[in-house]
Amino acid sequence: MLMNAHLVAAIPNRHMLERNMTFNPFHTDLVKDMPPIVDGYMELPDKPGLGIELTNDLEKRFPYSSGHYGMPNPNLAS
Repeated sequence: MLMNAHLVAAIPNRHMLERNMTFNPFHTDLVKDMPPIVDGYMELPDKPGLGIELTNDLEKRFPYSSGHYGMPNPNLAS
């Protein structure tokens, strides 16, 4: 999402960038400080690169899971 936000910010005739607000730990827990949204606008950081820093211990919190990405969630009852 942040790559898309930077791309849209660089386009001179930009209109909007939609953001999926569905709960997803990959949206909320990967970076230490997610850029804030103020009055409907995302305030992009001015640090180098994307301007973000990844959180610690991501490999423990989100371990690799083999198989197809569309496989059913084993935690949900069928």
